[in-house]
Amino acid sequence: MAVSLNLTHCTLTGVDASTALEDICSLSASFPLVEWGFLYSPKREGQPGRYPSITMLAEAFGALPANVRVAMHVCGDGVPHLLSGCANEIRLLELVAARRGRIQLNFNQRRQPVDLGRLVDLLKAYPETTFITQENEANLGVWEYLAQRGITNHSVLFDGSGGRGILCAEWPARLPIACGYAGGLGPDNLQVQLQHIAGVALARSTWVDMEGQLRRTDENGNDWLDLAACRACLEAVQAHLNHSHTQTQTQTVPQ
Repeated sequence: MAVSLNLTHCTLTGVDASTALEDICSLSASFPLVEWGFLYSPKREGQPGRYPSITMLAEAFGALPANVRVAMHVCGDGVPHLLSGCANEIRLLELVAARRGRIQLNFNQRRQPVDLGRLVDLLKAYPETTFITQENEANLGVWEYLAQRGITNHSVLFDGSGGRGILCAEWPARLPIACGYAGGLGPDNLQVQLQHIAGVALARSTWVDMEGQLRRTDENGNDWLDLAACRACLEAVQAHLNHSHTQTQTQTVPQ
C-alpha cells in the first residue's frame, strides 16, 4: 500500500527584489501549503539576485497579509550575529516571529562552528517560533544536543548537498523530530520525488524546500525567482496530494 504524504509546507526559497508581493499573495490564496523563503546574508544583502536588502525584507514581512506564510533563512555571518543578539538580525527575527513564520539557520558546524549554548538560549527565548537547522554530515549531533536540553521548537531540513541543489540519491529516514527534505527538487522532478519522500516520511508531518531550480538568470548573470516555476511546483504538489487522496479513498471503499 502506498504511504500518504503528510505535507505541512511547500517552501519556495529565494524571494527577491524582482518578486511582486501581490503575485505571492495570489499564489498563497490558491495554494495554502506554500511558504515563501527569504534569504538573509549580512555580506550579500542588497546585491542583485536572491539576497534582498534588510529594508526589503522588513517591508515584506510587515506588508504581506497574515495568510501568506514566510520563513527567513539566515546565512553566513547572519547566524553568529543572531546568536550574539545583533540588532539587525534580531529585528528581522522578531518581524517573522510576530507573523508566526519560521527561522532557518544555515551554518556548517564542521567548517565554522556556532556556539550551541547560545543556540539553545535563542530557541528558548522564542519558544513559539520554529527554528530549522540543516541536517547533513557537517551538522551531525546538533539536533541531539538540542533535544537533550529540552528544546521542542526545533526542526531539521535534510539537505545532504548543503544548499548546492544536488538531488539526493536516497532520501534519509526521518528523525524523531519534525523533518523536511531539500536538494535538487524542482518542477521537473518534484512529483516523482514526492513519492520517494513519502516512503521515508512514513505519514508523519514533513515539508519540502526548493531554491536552485526556481531561478532564472538575466543577461548580467544575476539570478531571480521565477514565479512560473514556483506555480509549476505548487501544481505538482497539489496533483500528488489529490492522487494520494483518491488512492486512499479507493483503498477504503468496501468491496
